[in-house]
Amino acid sequence: FMLQVKEGLEMEVSGEGEETNKENLMEVMSNIRDVKKAMDVTQEMFQPLRDCISVLRDHGVDINDTMVKKHTVQDYLEDAPMHWDQVVKKTFQIKETILPLQMAE
Repeated sequence: FMLQVKEGLEMEVSGEGEETNKENLMEVMSNIRDVKKAMDVTQEMFQPLRDCISVLRDHGVDINDTMVKKHTVQDYLEDAPMHWDQVVKKTFQIKETILPLQMAE
């Protein structure tokens, strides 16, 4: 989801002569909406995931060799909130950037 949103937010919304690319603008606005909808739920899910990892370790399950996108599960879960915060920050920056284009449409 985060990768999809990052790519969607990077779409060019203004064309030649600052003409608005309406289709891209709508796509960017959809990504902004999706991030807003997912903000609370996503932020709240990180701690339960960490808790699951702790329970697995407590019961002797070795997850040190388990990898997620070339990172150990523990490292990935530690970095995930930071990456999510970056996506949220970028979302609001883009929202401010496209506001004049939204008003013009």
